[in-house]
Amino acid sequence: MSKDGGNLFIKLSLRKALKEVASLVAKYFWLNNQHTIYSSLYYFHLILSLNCLYIL
Repeated sequence: MSKDGGNLFIKLSLRKALKEVASLVAKYFWLNNQHTIYSSLYYFHLILSLNCLYIL
């Protein structure tokens, strides 16, 4: 598998995992807006990734 294909697979599985976490958090706190939780988790992960790349 090419390097780009591997990154795509990781991003897709990450998105699926973040959506599952968002739905579980929404169920636990009785929230109706799962998309906001998912977006927050996804952008938080992107910020952490960019900071790690900047340090390297």
